[in-house]
Amino acid sequence: MGGYRVRLLQTSDPYTKLKAGDEGELMNVRLDPYEPKRILDVKWDSGSTLSLVEGEDSWEIITEKTI
Repeated sequence: MGGYRVRLLQTSDPYTKLKAGDEGELMNVRLDPYEPKRILDVKWDSGSTLSLVEGEDSWEIITEKTI
């Protein structure tokens, strides 16, 4: 998945130090095994590895992988 960059818009995690505007590299996209939603695994530039959950967090793709 390397090459895709993500910018955090909002997270529902009350314990993370990430804030709106933080950026990271998208490492993997997977499906929640219990609900029909995507989970984005991100390696944040700050060192955090917090995943984003569709419907709970919001983000934008800021760089797309080029072939």
